[in-house]
Amino acid sequence: MDKKFCDGCQYQENCFVEEQQEHYSYGFRKRRVEIAQRRQQLDDPAEQEFLNLRAGVESLMNEMYHKDGEKAKFTGKIKVKNASIAKAMGRNLKRASGFLESEAKQERSAG
Repeated sequence: MDKKFCDGCQYQENCFVEEQQEHYSYGFRKRRVEIAQRRQQLDDPAEQEFLNLRAGVESLMNEMYHKDGEKAKFTGKIKVKNASIAKAMGRNLKRASGFLESEAKQERSAG
């Protein structure tokens, strides 16, 4: 916009346009809007619950990758990825069965 257009404006101090050397301009940045929307979503309790679940899954994959102590038996990204996922599924099944067994023990001792 021309500088003449904005010079006498009463809202100039609170305006979102930026002054350049010869004109005023408004730069819309899509990335800023996306980040602001994402930050607003993070305040939602349902989103927080989802993120807590995701953190558990990511820690499991990290555990599979770093604490396993054995090298991959396969070569190639896809094969190693699939093997890691299979290990994680096995670990989750072990955890679930352990949890169910502990619940059954508690019921036997309480009942």
